[in-house]
Amino acid sequence: MKSNFNLIGIIVLVWIIGFGIISCETDDEPRSKTGNGNENVFYTVSYNANGGSGTTPSSQTVNAGTSITVASQGNLTYSGRIFGGWNTHANGSGTPYAVGSSMTVNASITLYAQWIISGNGNGSGHTHQWDEWVRDIVPTCLMEGSETRICLLDSTHTETRSVAINSDAHDWSNWEITTPATVITDGEENRSCQNVGCSVSESNILPRITSTPGLLFTSIDFGSAFSVSRGTATDTNVIIPATHNGVPVTTISFNAFRESNITSIIIPDSVTSIGINAFFGCSSLTNVTIGNSVTSIGASAFASCTGLSSIVIPNSVTSIGQNAFNFCTSLTSVTIGNSVTSIDNGAFSGCTSLTSIIIPNSVTNISSGAFNGTALINITIPNSVTTIGSNAFSNNNSLMNIIFLNPTPPQIGSSFINDHYNDHLLRIHVPVGSAEAYRTFWGRYLVRIHNIWCTLPNLDWWNWNDYCSCQ
Repeated sequence: MKSNFNLIGIIVLVWIIGFGIISCETDDEPRSKTGNGNENVFYTVSYNANGGSGTTPSSQTVNAGTSITVASQGNLTYSGRIFGGWNTHANGSGTPYAVGSSMTVNASITLYAQWIISGNGNGSGHTHQWDEWVRDIVPTCLMEGSETRICLLDSTHTETRSVAINSDAHDWSNWEITTPATVITDGEENRSCQNVGCSVSESNILPRITSTPGLLFTSIDFGSAFSVSRGTATDTNVIIPATHNGVPVTTISFNAFRESNITSIIIPDSVTSIGINAFFGCSSLTNVTIGNSVTSIGASAFASCTGLSSIVIPNSVTSIGQNAFNFCTSLTSVTIGNSVTSIDNGAFSGCTSLTSIIIPNSVTNISSGAFNGTALINITIPNSVTTIGSNAFSNNNSLMNIIFLNPTPPQIGSSFINDHYNDHLLRIHVPVGSAEAYRTFWGRYLVRIHNIWCTLPNLDWWNWNDYCSCQ
């Protein structure tokens, strides 16, 4: 009989221990298993009447992290007091929640009804706890705005105030380009306020284009520089940039803009050479700006640019290539920089409108046909010139005077001027005291040799002695 009692005691002890272990493994929050075996955690929001009477709103049990809508007062009442919302602390020192507001549930919590003694003078029966002001209507340059706030204890209580006009709050239109920027001039864009009754507008300057879109750049000199040509550029006013991708642009390529419709070209100071035929046949080209680093102008570079009326060759240029400007029939003004040493064959030949030119004292050689077929009337040859090529000034029917400043006759080629003698009005002037040297060296042009600064009558060229009278 005693062994039976012992057995029963052992069974009871095992049951108690097992129950305790099971109890220790259970937490306070309800859980459930999902289809994949994971647990969902649930939290409960409970409501406490906090001294009031009536039915307390039902508790809300939801998944952790779920947002709920805070319950209403329901039929809760408190004699002599008005319901003022809910709070996490009974004494109202916690977080307030207005009826209908949203709260995210991350723990089980009790919300306590807040009761406010009635008759506080604001008509609501409680002291307002205001939320932040919320902008309803944004003020503009002509109209006031407004903003509203609500009572945290009772969302039916609101307050609205006006917001002053903001003179800078324009309703701007999109920017509209009124004058497009070009490679020569700045452009302009405008916008205006679209508010009815506002006449405010503003404008922006659009900087002139510093590089024509579509130009073709070719790497040269082992990647240390670029040459440039027209590529797909369609703009007729062309501006060449000083650099491309951070690398200098130094050369205008062979045939770069040949026979194109460009009207102007700006060449930057980074460019050192203008290639052969670079602008050949650009008959619409009227404006050319050559940078101050160009040293050579290639053969036929500007040939047959029939619309070009003037050109300034900078001091950096040392040579003007063969036929560089030939048949520029509108060319009337040429400025040659003081570093040019050679004017090559036919450089200005066929420039039928060119009536005057100043050759700088740096030039030592004027090559064959350089000014053949121009409209020059007077030309001064500086004392630096030592060689003049054949036909250099031939076919200039308007040429009246050639003035040589060098007392030593330069070497001349055949027919450097017209050598038929029906053009006897042409005069060759030389420094005083050097006429005999010129006559000796230039036998065939004796009849035209006069002392410079002498005033001679228009005598028949056969009368040799008259031509010598001022010596």
